[in-house]
Amino acid sequence: MKQLLFLFLLFISNIADAQLLLRINDEETSWWQYSNGDEFNGNELNRNFWDTGYPWARHLYCSRDVNYYTDGGNFKEQNGIMQIIAKYEHVTEKAIPYEADNYLLKCNEKPDAKNLMSFDYTSGILFSKQQYSYGIYQARFKTDGGDGLWPAFWLFGSVDAEEIDIFEIAGKQPEYFHVDIHCKNGCDNYPVWGGLFKKGWGANLKTNRNWMQGYNTIAAEWQPDYIKWYLNGQPAALWKGRFNHPMWIIANMAVTTDNGNYTGAPDPKQFPKSMSIDYIRRWEKISEKCYVMKANKDDMVKSKESETESKIITKKRPVNKRKMLRQQTAEWTIRLNSDNQLVFNREAYDPQGIEVNISDSANKSLFHKETDVQSTNFAGPSLVRGKYTIEVKRNGQTGRQSIEVL
Repeated sequence: MKQLLFLFLLFISNIADAQLLLRINDEETSWWQYSNGDEFNGNELNRNFWDTGYPWARHLYCSRDVNYYTDGGNFKEQNGIMQIIAKYEHVTEKAIPYEADNYLLKCNEKPDAKNLMSFDYTSGILFSKQQYSYGIYQARFKTDGGDGLWPAFWLFGSVDAEEIDIFEIAGKQPEYFHVDIHCKNGCDNYPVWGGLFKKGWGANLKTNRNWMQGYNTIAAEWQPDYIKWYLNGQPAALWKGRFNHPMWIIANMAVTTDNGNYTGAPDPKQFPKSMSIDYIRRWEKISEKCYVMKANKDDMVKSKESETESKIITKKRPVNKRKMLRQQTAEWTIRLNSDNQLVFNREAYDPQGIEVNISDSANKSLFHKETDVQSTNFAGPSLVRGKYTIEVKRNGQTGRQSIEVL
């Protein structure tokens, strides 16, 4: 009986967040379902989803970080935005909360230090309680710049220290973002010189604007045989390789010092500084032939201004000659709002537009729409309980997804 109740609650939870992500280009159409994330629509941190420190520490002594991650004092959630705030303030805290004050922290490149330490900077980290595997991971954000700042959105695993850096941003280089992968035995499987030599894969990608000028979405699509990065829906980088173990979702604003080489050294006069996050979303590829949707009051549709979003201008990118990185992709979210209308919201700028048709179970067309470069969102007719088909066409490519409205 308890197992049946659990399965029922799981079903209700899944349809409560029933939102679709459509991606369509000249080669393929893919449909994705919303599967965990945070829209930050509340007034305080969702502690059911997030922890506020690493499971093993609130400061990584062997890293370049000089900040202490507090238990909530560096977050501000309001108006659909989560701010992670880095502050210049003096605190004395234990780097590893569960160890004694005199426990010695050891690092090959630093002298031993006692666990109870003094810090000049505090900041915040969002660390998911659960680990996840294949899917699309998105963060829509903007962030302050400045020497010593290191905002990041990344995945980290408990097996072999596997890591996917969806983005890292050096505060002294506000027009760039860094993508990378790390694993215990090295992930340097990026062939050069005809495959005879290999080098580190990660790279800095330059954009046409800095991250303080507006919100942008950076994402990674983690598949069994590759990881693909996106900036505002458009392909940015590709790594051919395999990660098999689940990972945590992490977003943080580190304060670091590296003698000016990458992030620079922090200047106390510039603080506080923050990274503002509109949402963090995870998507799974749809496996059901007929996807169940239910109206939800939280429409999760937020206004976007594609013309102000950043674009990559770096010509030399990791594996940038691959065809799948040169495909212009249309990206739309689809959600059933409180009026039982399918709401389409454009997530990536696309000059070609799409053609949408919604039909009922008798194959009768109920709605038809052709978008253009100016179209950012639209809604279809109110739907009653039953089964429907969403058909989307773009430049000769057609995608269909059956849905059931409850």
